[in-house]
Amino acid sequence: MKKPLLVLCMLLPTLALANPHKEIIEARQGAFQTVEENTDAIGAALRGSDVDWAALAALSAQLVEQTLLLQTAFPEGSTEDSKARTSIWESPDKFKEQLTKLDASMNELNTAVLAQNQSGASAAIKEGLTTCKACHRSYRERR
Repeated sequence: MKKPLLVLCMLLPTLALANPHKEIIEARQGAFQTVEENTDAIGAALRGSDVDWAALAALSAQLVEQTLLLQTAFPEGSTEDSKARTSIWESPDKFKEQLTKLDASMNELNTAVLAQNQSGASAAIKEGLTTCKACHRSYRERR
């Protein structure tokens, strides 16, 4: 009886210090990783001469899913163990505007890929990457 109580007493301080936003931070970091990997892969494929539109459709669909997830992946106080700057919560409307732009460009990309429109897909990728860079400058810590 004393042993479990002792273990619990030892773990309580650790549990109290645990990051309550750990799961959402990991989810958004994973979403950003997927966005980076998929946009790189799509961009490379679009520069090629033989585009596999079915493969790009799968990648662009994932991008749409991930950018939608990002819309709700920044709860107040979720900066611990993340690269997110506090300016996200200090000016949330500006930050949400950037996420909305990213989401719109990934939806445009998906539409262009489904239509097998190479120039439209390239333009949407370019727009999305421009949004990523602008957002990183304002809202991401450099570590």
